[in-house]
Amino acid sequence: MTAVPRVSAVGGTRTVPAPDPIAADYLLMALRLDQHLPGLIDAYFGPATIKATVDMEALRAPASLRDDAASLAERVTREVPEPERRTWLTAQLVALETQAAVLAGEPIPYEQQVARAFDFVPRRVTEAVLDDAARSVNELLPGDGDLSARIAAWDASLEVPPDRRQAVMDMLLDRFRIRAAELFGLPSGERLSVNYVRNQPWSAYNWYDGGLQSRVDVNTDLPTHLPGLAQTVAHEAYPGHHLEHAWKEADLVERGRRQTIEHVDGTLGATRHLDHDAPRAGATPSLDDLRAVALARGVGIATAVCHEREHGHRRDREADDRREHHERGRQASLRGRLRDSAR
Repeated sequence: MTAVPRVSAVGGTRTVPAPDPIAADYLLMALRLDQHLPGLIDAYFGPATIKATVDMEALRAPASLRDDAASLAERVTREVPEPERRTWLTAQLVALETQAAVLAGEPIPYEQQVARAFDFVPRRVTEAVLDDAARSVNELLPGDGDLSARIAAWDASLEVPPDRRQAVMDMLLDRFRIRAAELFGLPSGERLSVNYVRNQPWSAYNWYDGGLQSRVDVNTDLPTHLPGLAQTVAHEAYPGHHLEHAWKEADLVERGRRQTIEHVDGTLGATRHLDHDAPRAGATPSLDDLRAVALARGVGIATAVCHEREHGHRRDREADDRREHHERGRQASLRGRLRDSAR
């Protein structure tokens, strides 16, 4: 079997398999669209030359990117023989074409945008379902009186003191990692670090750096509740985003199949992320010694449902803040490259 050539990855300390023409054009397409929608690509650890090309070139118009996505989808149909890869790339390109079309001003109805971006038709939840959830919470919570006040009191009883946060986080990471290893295995060399940050629009976030390594940032501006911390570890670390990205890099990128190099970008708002951020059934370790977690998690979900009308706009603000954060980082990176090239 002929060895797949390797090229330098972003950061300059690793190499990755060289992309074939389809993969290279897919990465270029996604990175160019990310310039219009900072944060569209959640993580990029692929060929450095492709990233540098996009960073230094002029912005490509959204309408052109829409046409690029459609053209590449046609090439995928003709040139990609592997059924799984062809299906995956086609769905991804439909999602990216939709994003570009909306940016170009096409009046695509919201539900169609969701269906095309996630390859999933959303189902409307009736008010009766929400009312049933509120009644269930009312029955589960101890005490009488105003439901919102009782929810707040219950949440407060599960708050982790700041001086105990690190110890609880370490305990959960150890237990969840052991359980994830039993269920899914761990790629050799995977590693994870946790940082505590402030002034962020999210409660926690996983940054995948490539090389089987992730950083998880936890926002200390928000109160830390035991069930939320357990959910954070499961979602961001084990068996969540960190392990998912690490296995994809180890299995799809590094096992010598050049045609899967397109997995070195994590494209938000595309079909892959509906599954990634869905609940991972059967993947969360049992915490029998923390029985309150099960009830508290149910209360947390119902709380979000009960307050949906009040807090729905918060998600829009968080998305805007995150896009602004990514744009500042991209501009700082570009300025650094320009300074380096001038020396």
